[in-house]
Amino acid sequence: MMLALADSGLLVDGFDCCAPVFESGQNALSKHHIDAKLSYAPPSTVPRCGGRYHAVLVGFSGYMYILGGARRIRFLRDLHDFLNPGAPMMVLTGGLPGRQRIWTARLGAQSAGSGEQNL
Repeated sequence: MMLALADSGLLVDGFDCCAPVFESGQNALSKHHIDAKLSYAPPSTVPRCGGRYHAVLVGFSGYMYILGGARRIRFLRDLHDFLNPGAPMMVLTGGLPGRQRIWTARLGAQSAGSGEQNL
């Protein structure tokens, strides 16, 4: 995803908690001469990047590896701290036909701080 976004002219940062995926991503960015920052972060954590973002994209499969609703909520809230006011946080739910709107609404409620939904 980072390659496609960067190729479209966007400034992109990313992170992953899986060492082989992180290394593969670093290699792909280098191979394609793409100036994007990819960081490693321990599972269920958001690295401190020192910046503010216009949007955040989260892959659903990676999100589902975060065990426990409280950890998922903390992860989303930590990501939210790096967003500019009013910027969207999107959890990419491709591959969940018929359930995408349900998950999108539930995740939106969590990142907004309602804390009432179990994820």
